[in-house]
Amino acid sequence: MTSPNKDDNLAFTHAEAVQIILAGINTGAIKFPFTGSFSKEKAEEMLKGTLCQARSGERTEERFREDVGYALSYEFANLARKDAIYLLSLLQTLVVGLTKEEAEGITARAFR
Repeated sequence: MTSPNKDDNLAFTHAEAVQIILAGINTGAIKFPFTGSFSKEKAEEMLKGTLCQARSGERTEERFREDVGYALSYEFANLARKDAIYLLSLLQTLVVGLTKEEAEGITARAFR
């Protein structure tokens, strides 16, 4: 923590917080918890569900491909939005910071 912010909390500047997050992503210390959970198995499960729906009705091959593309892109976009909220929350936390009392409490618990 570099210096007190306008609320007299110990916090990072916006630029410092962004650099910390970028460094964490680049080193692998910060992972994308939601899009990172999207696996080959999950995609195959979604494809099987779409395939079952396609067999139950009359769909052309083109329509089936559109449905598969939509299902996968919708799921991945939803996970990406959740990751964006996670990163924005992390940024906000770094910029808002901690009060001196919160920082002292954390330090005291860490060295018990």
